[in-house]
Amino acid sequence: IIDDLRFKNEMNALKKEEYIDFKLLLETHEGKSGLIVSFLAVLELIKLSLIDCAQANQHSAIYIKLK
Repeated sequence: IIDDLRFKNEMNALKKEEYIDFKLLLETHEGKSGLIVSFLAVLELIKLSLIDCAQANQHSAIYIKLK
């Protein structure tokens, strides 16, 4: 289960008007487990239709924003 605080942190970083780079949401200072939790939180937000995700091609950056 992903904690509520992680959801709140991810949502606070996002805005409706503009996409931001997915990498900016990752908590690299928390190590591998922090990266995994951040990634899962973003996936859950996508699943809940709270954010949009866009990528130009397979190897380009991933951008997300609030719906």
